[in-house]
Amino acid sequence: MTNRKTLDSIKNRLNNLSPHERINGLELVGIDKDPNGDIVIVSKQYVPMGKNSGEAWQEVYPEGDPRRVKWEGNA
Repeated sequence: MTNRKTLDSIKNRLNNLSPHERINGLELVGIDKDPNGDIVIVSKQYVPMGKNSGEAWQEVYPEGDPRRVKWEGNA
């Protein structure tokens, strides 16, 4: 499938979403390696999209912060 066809397919799927299925924003998770080599979550950020999506926010977790936890996702 060409890039254009792929983008058109994505656009069509998004256009057919009902209002409760639509994406209102993105939540991004920042990761880094700790001294032990484990991947840990070091920040979170929300980026609103469209109207009525809320406020943008960002949290950064310094060393020792209990929210700085090992990432359990796929590496």
